[in-house]
Amino acid sequence: MFSQSWELVKRSFSVLRKDKEVMLFPVMSALSSIIIFALVLLPTVIYNNMAALSFLAFYFNTGLIICADIRLKGGDPTVRDGLSGATKNIGKIFAWSLIAATIGMLINAMTSNRKSLPSRLIGGVLGFSWGMLSFFVIPVMVFENVGPIDAIKRSGELIRKTWGENLAAQFSTGAIFFALALLGAVPLALAFYAGSVGMFAIVAGAAVLYWMLLAIVNSSLKGILIVSLYGYAKGNAKTPLADIAKNAFVKMS
Repeated sequence: MFSQSWELVKRSFSVLRKDKEVMLFPVMSALSSIIIFALVLLPTVIYNNMAALSFLAFYFNTGLIICADIRLKGGDPTVRDGLSGATKNIGKIFAWSLIAATIGMLINAMTSNRKSLPSRLIGGVLGFSWGMLSFFVIPVMVFENVGPIDAIKRSGELIRKTWGENLAAQFSTGAIFFALALLGAVPLALAFYAGSVGMFAIVAGAAVLYWMLLAIVNSSLKGILIVSLYGYAKGNAKTPLADIAKNAFVKMS
């Protein structure tokens, strides 16, 4: 499984190397989120904050997915292509962000109740199920030109076709990036035990930059994976990762 997982990351990364500019989308999303947090911090508007953050995340993620699709089809996308495509779908993205923010807050309310184990368990199951159900919502909305409600239904249908591949892909890449993130903590721990405040400050700054870069690359690769698995679920056997999805992962019915 590890060899196939590593191959999955390498294939995705090879696509990313051809279009490094797509990594700007997670960066723009993060910067926009920071600005909103800085400007609006009142608890009375927390729902609006969540909706706004969801909208920004989905808007830039849509741009990333559009660029990934162009590249996987043999094109040479630009950031402008992604932003233009996302802007054309801005109404659907906004509606989807409201739905996602609402459901996210409801699930979070259940999992945050530490005194109720059943609520936390149910919330955890619902969170996982919702994440899987909504996995293909953005590509479906954009490439099949449907609204968010129909996109959720269609995403559920596609998930049933790629359940095994989907789960394995997410687990594999998540495990690899988690391991890479842990590596960043090693020099930080060594600097801490060295007892030098100056050295610790320098290493801590480098570690934060390293983790930020990992997050950007991970987010970018996830967009490429979503598009490739979406193409595979639609029956396109020519996507760069289709042979791995077909042969390396066990399909579950």
